[in-house]
Amino acid sequence: STDLTDTSQISVFIRDVNLDFQITEELASVCSMHGTATGGDIFMEVQKTLQDYNLH
Repeated sequence: STDLTDTSQISVFIRDVNLDFQITEELASVCSMHGTATGGDIFMEVQKTLQDYNLH
């Protein structure tokens, strides 16, 4: 989606299922996509978020 300044925003969620099949979901980050928002740009933002949480 875009905000008031036409900047694309991406929300990255992390989901987990434990051994009891309980599902948790947390908002990991909201990233502003300045300029382009190609698949490669989105991939890089998701990669950065995963590295921030040591999930790479």
